[in-house]
Amino acid sequence: MQNPFEELDKRLSMIERFLREIHKDSKNTSDLVYLDVEQSAALLNISKPDFYNLIHKKAFPAFSRGKSLYMIQSDIEKYSEKLKRNKN
Repeated sequence: MQNPFEELDKRLSMIERFLREIHKDSKNTSDLVYLDVEQSAALLNISKPDFYNLIHKKAFPAFSRGKSLYMIQSDIEKYSEKLKRNKN
């Protein structure tokens, strides 16, 4: 019969390797640039009300902190590229 602690150690090692792989593949959150509504609308060259309509339509992820909304710059840029591709 195998020692239960050896079995736990094996499983824990597998979990640690799995978590390291996931961590390598995930975005580094310190590299993310957050934009407010005004900055995001300026990046897309649209008005703030038009930008709020896009948020309402869930065109890209947005999150609130207090009364302010924030978006990740790379998400806004991806949306902008998508619009440019659809125009052509």
